Amino acid sequence: MPRIPQWMADAMEKFFSGSYHASRVTEIEYLAPTLKYVRFEGDFSAVKTDFVAGNVVEIRVNETEFRHYTPSYFNREEGICDILFYLHDKGPGSRWAEQLRIGHQVKLLGPGRKMSFVKYASAHVVIGDETSIGLMQSISNASKLKSRPCFCFIEIQRKHSSWLEWINWEDSSYVPLCPSALEEAFRQYAEWIDNNNILPSYIAFYLSGNTDTISRFRKELIRKGYSNKQIQTYPYWAEGKIGL
Repeated sequence: MPRIPQWMADAMEKFFSGSYHASRVTEIEYLAPTLKYVRFEGDFSAVKTDFVAGNVVEIRVNETEFRHYTPSYFNREEGICDILFYLHDKGPGSRWAEQLRIGHQVKLLGPGRKMSFVKYASAHVVIGDETSIGLMQSISNASKLKSRPCFCFIEIQRKHSSWLEWINWEDSSYVPLCPSALEEAFRQYAEWIDNNNILPSYIAFYLSGNTDTISRFRKELIRKGYSNKQIQTYPYWAEGKIGL
């Protein structure tokens, strides 16, 4: 969401007060210098809909701006919301997440359905970048519960390649940012389909991260004959823009 006047942000928070859930930061771990795991705990019993992997929560990060985040884990009954923050220091959301400390009080709005796990799909494919790791973890875990194969492909900067060491996805691949990333992604994807005997028409795709990357992969999927109904997209960021 772009920047809005403070009076409007205050009005929105007041208008949707019944949908906000008070929470407290109870755990923090730096999985890497710029990858921060944060656990929020609170009373989420007022959440009216079941959380579905891929859903988002909204947080007011300063006086004039809100940001959406995809939880890597959310449990209404246990009152837990886990989020992985990429601290790129390129916007108010990143700076807000960096200053979070245990004990901080945070209001969470949602969850809302920007993207949702497709329960009937026979397989799941998540494509994104550093900002997509939380989504990948959420979809991967949901796939395991359904005993469905899941392939996560991350386009990542070389300096962040060590991030993959702690991720325990059974089927995941990555390539450094490069002109041939698209070709390499579909090469590995084809191998994954063959190894798992998956029918392409029953695959659900989740494209996230950079708007340009989403566009490139979506066009290639359509060119290869996949249906628009199989593809969900959710851009997290775009070059030269602060907040989407």
